[in-house]
Amino acid sequence: MQTLEKKSFINRDDAIFHLNFMDDITQDNTKGTWSFQLDSTGTNALVKSFLWPGYYAYHTVHTNMFGGVYIGYGIKNNDLPFML
Repeated sequence: MQTLEKKSFINRDDAIFHLNFMDDITQDNTKGTWSFQLDSTGTNALVKSFLWPGYYAYHTVHTNMFGGVYIGYGIKNNDLPFML
């Protein structure tokens, strides 16, 4: 679910120029669907979704380096509430 503010960014013609178009992960209503890991240096963070298996994102702390990839089947894990 997206907030109205974020939806308005996406609906605008210049949405690709706004870096803040995504909702904050801390506002996600479904708790326990994300896994956060730091590497041994503590500078690279990896985020993994349990709700959408195959989605990974990374971020290098205190930099603009980030990215994400989805390598899955496009099937939502509907059994997640029973797994938590």
